[in-house]
Amino acid sequence: MQIMRYMKTLTSNFILLLLILISFQKSFAQTFAGGDGTKENPFQISSPEQLNEIRNSLDSHFTLVNNIDLAFDTQNPEGLFWNDSLGWDPIGDRQFFFSGSLKGSGFIIEGLTINSPDARVIGLFAGISENGEIQNLKITNLRIEGQSEIGGLVGKNYGLIENCLVSGEVFGGQKIGGLIGGNYGVVKDNQANVDITGGNRVGGLIGENEGVVVNNIAIGSIEGLSYVGGLIGSSIYIKEIVNNIHLGGVKGTIGVGGLVGITNGNIVENNYSIGNVEGDQWVGGLIGVKTGNTSYNYSVGEVNGEIGSGNLIGFDESGLSVSNFWDSSFSNLNTEEEKGLSTTQMLMQSSFEGWDFDSTWAINEGETYPYLKNNMQDPLPAPIITSNENELDVNIKSFELDQNYPNPFNPSTKISYRLKTSGNVLLEIYNMIGRKVSTLVDRQQLRGNYEVNFDASNLSTGIYLYRLKVNGEVFTKRMLLLK
Repeated sequence: MQIMRYMKTLTSNFILLLLILISFQKSFAQTFAGGDGTKENPFQISSPEQLNEIRNSLDSHFTLVNNIDLAFDTQNPEGLFWNDSLGWDPIGDRQFFFSGSLKGSGFIIEGLTINSPDARVIGLFAGISENGEIQNLKITNLRIEGQSEIGGLVGKNYGLIENCLVSGEVFGGQKIGGLIGGNYGVVKDNQANVDITGGNRVGGLIGENEGVVVNNIAIGSIEGLSYVGGLIGSSIYIKEIVNNIHLGGVKGTIGVGGLVGITNGNIVENNYSIGNVEGDQWVGGLIGVKTGNTSYNYSVGEVNGEIGSGNLIGFDESGLSVSNFWDSSFSNLNTEEEKGLSTTQMLMQSSFEGWDFDSTWAINEGETYPYLKNNMQDPLPAPIITSNENELDVNIKSFELDQNYPNPFNPSTKISYRLKTSGNVLLEIYNMIGRKVSTLVDRQQLRGNYEVNFDASNLSTGIYLYRLKVNGEVFTKRMLLLK
């Protein structure tokens, strides 16, 4: 009799618990714009509040259905996620990672801000587990500051990050990346347009890597102390770094590379880096310190280093190097590396023996450097040529372009040119990675002498190029801004 009563009580309690659980699930589902959290019918997110709710169900599946603006909520005392000026509290923490999926569906999260100098493992997400996936998400105008394992999207990744874009600024101590602080999973088809300032293991895309990195682009200025790379700061174990691009300057002290600061056992294949690289020891246009195999890569840009520095590889400790090149018109350190190519040769497919121009690489003969078919840079990687600095001389017939004066300058300088005939005139300013920063003239002009003032008050110290195009003929010169 007592057993029967006990069983009835147990059954009643179980039913009550089940009803409470169902009620909670319905209530939680009503928090979102739709969906039930399954992979087939993910929770729909359309507001900052709903984005924040992901932390309460780390193993569920989500999709954005709207753009989300976090600027006010993370940057103002009256915002929902001001958090005593610390800003956004990353989803998950150092113990509990996100194990579900989030599909951005092309929508944008704007203005993510984290001001937590002592924090570790931070980003929009703290961490992604082996089963976690984030795809097709864009985060723009972010600003994150922390101590270690910091990324614009995630602090620590063990899962899949695919087809995401981040832009903004990241500051920190160690393991700092534009997209991911520490990667131990798969990262492919992403872009990071992030300026980064950090200490140890600093990269434009990933700070420290032990995973697979394929078909990514990092654009931005990267500055750190040790093991600093345009794409990855430090990469170890036999993992692939394939079909990636970095555009921008890289500056550090030791182990500094245009693409990777230090590799240890990696397979580095079919990548390129364009931008100046500067450091003290073990500095290379592509890799600072190399242990592992590199093949079919190239770099373009000036390399400035002292101890153990090279045009392509700073310190080549071990591993095979096959058919890697650099543009010797920009960097020509006296080293025993593989031969550099002139800019003219770098624009010719025949110079790149053994490269796969059927499925991997393409080139516009005489116009562009090699570019990756499955990882398209826009605009394509093309040199901006001066007629007196390399072999691509332009036969000037219809105009003359003078050296700017003063040079160096701060903050303004004058550019003079003479037209021998009337024509369509285009005068533009570019930085050293080929990005246009100003258009000074774009109109029809008559024969005669012209002088144009260029004000660089909003630009940083560096080498810039001014490019004059008249009736299809082009001439370019360099100038130096010193602030």
